[in-house]
Amino acid sequence: MEDSAIAEYIEFIRSPRRVIWANLLGGLARGLGFAVGASVLAAAALYLLGKVAWANLPLIGKYIADVLEFVELNR
Repeated sequence: MEDSAIAEYIEFIRSPRRVIWANLLGGLARGLGFAVGASVLAAAALYLLGKVAWANLPLIGKYIADVLEFVELNR
């Protein structure tokens, strides 16, 4: 079993097209996964931030107002 896995690996490495194709597909999958994951996390963070701002919690609401004011001043 081990010998066949090593033989398959050596055959894979000897074919530059297969290595390039495998790396291309792997890179595309990682990039797509990163983009989807970052979008989901950003959407969740914005959703929660909106809910906190809507609840008008005194301490957190003031902090959010300060951040928004800072952003507006530095545009």
